[in-house]
Amino acid sequence: MKTFFTKKTYLLLALVTLFSCTTFAQSPQKISFQAIVRNSSNALVTSANVSLRITLLQGAATGTVVYSETHNTTTNANGLVTIQIGGGSVLSGVFTAINWANGPYFIKSEADPNGGSNYNVVSVTQLLSVPYALYAETSGSSLPGPQGPAGATGPQGVAGANGSAGAAGAQGIQGATGAQGLQGIAGTNGTNGIDGKNALVNTTTEPAGANCATGGTKVEVGLDANNNGTLDAGEVNATLTKYVCNGATGAQGLTGPTGAAGTNGINGVTGAQGPTGLTGPQGPNTPGTFTHFIGEQFGGGVIFHLWKNIAGVEHGLVVATTDQSTSQVWSDVTSTLIGISAQSSWDGLSNSAAIVNQPGHTTSAAKLCLDLVDGGENDWYLPSIDELSLLWHSRFNVNKALSIIGGASQLDLKINYWSSTENTGGFAFFFSFMGGDAYSQTANNSKANTQQKVRAVRAF
Repeated sequence: MKTFFTKKTYLLLALVTLFSCTTFAQSPQKISFQAIVRNSSNALVTSANVSLRITLLQGAATGTVVYSETHNTTTNANGLVTIQIGGGSVLSGVFTAINWANGPYFIKSEADPNGGSNYNVVSVTQLLSVPYALYAETSGSSLPGPQGPAGATGPQGVAGANGSAGAAGAQGIQGATGAQGLQGIAGTNGTNGIDGKNALVNTTTEPAGANCATGGTKVEVGLDANNNGTLDAGEVNATLTKYVCNGATGAQGLTGPTGAAGTNGINGVTGAQGPTGLTGPQGPNTPGTFTHFIGEQFGGGVIFHLWKNIAGVEHGLVVATTDQSTSQVWSDVTSTLIGISAQSSWDGLSNSAAIVNQPGHTTSAAKLCLDLVDGGENDWYLPSIDELSLLWHSRFNVNKALSIIGGASQLDLKINYWSSTENTGGFAFFFSFMGGDAYSQTANNSKANTQQKVRAVRAF
């Protein structure tokens, strides 16, 4: 999420979510995109028609344009707009023809807050994770070709068919044409296929536990060293062992390998590529498997929380490396109730936007965070009370990471930090890093109090 500045407009990108497809369903072929729009005076553009131009670049921030479209939309009372990339008025390219495997890709966003076509470049941001469902529609096996010999055990194709009834079974029949593939490759690949031992695949039931929260299937692969036709314990290649877990997203994983098995059977020497393809979707289907980790220096600060949505897309929260203030009022509007738009216990970004949009507002803890540009990022905001609680629980990993970052300051465990969560017209919540609790309705957390610290966060 980013706040980008130009001479004419300011645009805060609030959220970019990549959707994944469900079992036997086609991907939505769209990317959800939210933004907060400001004018040249840094004021929110609320309840107004605005124009956006979105461009997808391949390879670099100045790379090849693969797709471009425009949107005419309306901001809400907090200056927030929501669009779907892939659903606008196309200027060039075909969104459904993008090969997401040939990344990296970058999103260039441009805006005209007056609703016209006088666009200004707001930002060019790299997509840090591949849109899984869009990639999965055109991708092949995720494993290198030499692992293909596992397909010689043909029965693995049958196992795939069990996952999705008739449709999967029909694909297995297509894979049986793999014999023709042997003819086309002639002598060289044929020799490679029979050079060593046969590859075997063994599947067993995996109980619910650390590998699969709801149970599933354990897939083991190895070479038949003694030629007895059985994958013995000593023949298992542990580095290739994968788990296909039960659950809504787990079922989706089984649909991919069926198609991949047929294709690889034709192209490979023995059609073995199909069975190993089963492990491809495992990443999003396994709860608790993350690309990043708590305490990692990333995104302009240090990661203090990670989670995945129902589609398996990874998200996280990052804390800034220094305090933005050691003595800051919550807001200079000290006795007016903002209301529900600033009272979320978990959505600090929406709270912050509502605080600075309050009539008569000139300065606040939220504004310090929204105006922050640090670590190459500019989409910081004042955390909600729940986000501060998550930060407190991860303080060991965070302070350990901050201690080795030049110029960084560790979290002060003897002081209170403002949250963006309002309580009443005169009071807001703060979080005590000494006691690990949230407080309100005391002299120390009135909106006019000047003794609270401020530390910004951002999300990715």
